[in-house]
Amino acid sequence: DHSLNGKTVLIAGGAKNLGGLIARDFARQGAKAIVIHYNSAATQADAEATVAAVQAAGSKAVALQGDLTSAAAMERLFADAVAAVGRPD
Repeated sequence: DHSLNGKTVLIAGGAKNLGGLIARDFARQGAKAIVIHYNSAATQADAEATVAAVQAAGSKAVALQGDLTSAAAMERLFADAVAAVGRPD
């Protein structure tokens, strides 16, 4: 089953451009929850706009910031995602 229906998704770089489009599309395809990662304050507003669009499409959404240039930051992003919406599928 390749359906996103009921799935929890984490999208690194999901605030804008291709990542934002993917987040919106996954919400339309029935994803239960989507974590939108953004890198810095410069893209926070884009992340918040994507969260609003995902929620309007019926999915739970949260934006999480992280500089993913280190393994520790990646681990923190996943831990924060699990705490916010559950384990990504």
